[in-house]
Amino acid sequence: MIINPVLKKRPMLWFLSILFAGFLAGIGTYESILRIAQLEVVSKTKLAELKSAAGDSRGAIRRVAVWIGSWETDTDTYENLRVRFMQTTSDVTGTYRVPSQTSLVEEGQIEGRISGNALVGQWIERRNGRDLRGEILFVLLDDGRSFVGTYTREREGNRERHVWTGRKIE
Repeated sequence: MIINPVLKKRPMLWFLSILFAGFLAGIGTYESILRIAQLEVVSKTKLAELKSAAGDSRGAIRRVAVWIGSWETDTDTYENLRVRFMQTTSDVTGTYRVPSQTSLVEEGQIEGRISGNALVGQWIERRNGRDLRGEILFVLLDDGRSFVGTYTREREGNRERHVWTGRKIE
């Protein structure tokens, strides 16, 4: 490595120039990461505004909808259908078994994403070796322990919308 004679005589200047070059490289890396992740730097003032906007009129922070647990649900076809929901941040999955005397469903699944107090996604049931699917839209009520919603299913080429309600039991 060839060092400029001026820097060789002044090691502190050499050290500071290396330190400055590293600092500039770090800033460039930081800006690249922000650009790749499509993020932006937010000032403390802007952060305070965002936090304020996230609260309700009393200044309380809104809660995230929590779907985790066992729910006793009813549809137009089944009563007391127990659904077990799991949740990771905004993704929710659920499983249920339909009573064997009414159907040949092996197991049903729900997959969805939380949007506010709503769960939007799909249901999937395995019947006689084939998968049946439809859309769901569940809205968590203010008590956080019950929901009302709809699901769709295809019947003779027509998409039908039906009611699905539930109440948390665990």
